[in-house]
Amino acid sequence: DEADSALNDELQFGSVRFPIEAPHFVMTVWQQLQQNYPDALYSEGLDVITTLDLGWQHSAETATTYQLSLLNSSENGQISANANNAALIALDPFTGQVLTMLGSPDYFNEDIDGAVNASLALRQPGSTLKPFTYALAMNPDSLAPYSPATVLYDIETPFVTSRLESYTPGNFAFVEHGPVSIREALGSSYNIPAVIALEHVGVENFIEFVADAGLDSLASAPNLDLAVTLGGGEVRLLDLAQAYSIFPNGGYHIEPTFLLSVSTREGDILYEYQDPRLENRVLDERVAWLITDMLSDNNARALAIGTRTPLYTPNIQSAVKTGTTNDIRDNWTIGYTRNVAIGVWVGNNDNSPMINSSGLAGASPIWNA
Repeated sequence: DEADSALNDELQFGSVRFPIEAPHFVMTVWQQLQQNYPDALYSEGLDVITTLDLGWQHSAETATTYQLSLLNSSENGQISANANNAALIALDPFTGQVLTMLGSPDYFNEDIDGAVNASLALRQPGSTLKPFTYALAMNPDSLAPYSPATVLYDIETPFVTSRLESYTPGNFAFVEHGPVSIREALGSSYNIPAVIALEHVGVENFIEFVADAGLDSLASAPNLDLAVTLGGGEVRLLDLAQAYSIFPNGGYHIEPTFLLSVSTREGDILYEYQDPRLENRVLDERVAWLITDMLSDNNARALAIGTRTPLYTPNIQSAVKTGTTNDIRDNWTIGYTRNVAIGVWVGNNDNSPMINSSGLAGASPIWNA
């Protein structure tokens, strides 16, 4: 009778806090184990060693929590940015080992859907795709390759899309700058030159290139046009950080990995990590070097944002790009050093817009920290 009574009880989920480190990372690994070793996972138990760097994970949690508190502070007449969530990925660009995965700064906060892993959610990437556009345009095997010194015209320009519709992009501040080099156009994130470059290489070729780099979601998206270089598609933060790895590692696509070893309780090894062979080259290493050189050029950003910003790391050689969607629903900063690629997203899981925020103001302080 007691068993029947218990069976008939309607279970209610209790969202209570419990001790757990790096919960989004843990849940991602758990899903992978469920898929690969379901029997052993539930019957025998597994000993698992992951790629996580817990110290970096704690630093990411601290940095995002602090930055969100600043963005939403209303002291001294400052308007709250309505930026309630953030995500961060840090990975090794040569091995793909995921060192940090922060899907939200508070896994247990239902008000911001904290249990949802924002680093795996599809979001519009803003201008963070521009480096890939210029990289493809500088391919030495193309018919008329660009260089960092190639001059493009940042003036109002009407384009015709694949759907034979007129498209006239504008810059973030609605200001035009006349003839500019690609170095300056990328550093200052001017929109019109990026669309000119995309028209030069072709949308289909661009989609194929970024898919080879790891942005598969764009390859499966319908009806993408010239606006894709300005963020007119959707990507995952994990994929974007991994795709940026082609620049520091010399042009190779690598797959993200979370596991170093999996073994049974009896000691039988089911999986052991092996360093990947860098053989799937998707970008000429010379072009990868040029993109890094431009993204690390603090002077190239000067006209747009000045030189003393969170993108400037005087004691660390780094390359970085920001992104902001037009309706300010997404702030991005993606960058790398020689040994780590880091991607940061700031926004709201319910897709509500932020106020007076940008990739520079919202996400880059977290990336810098």
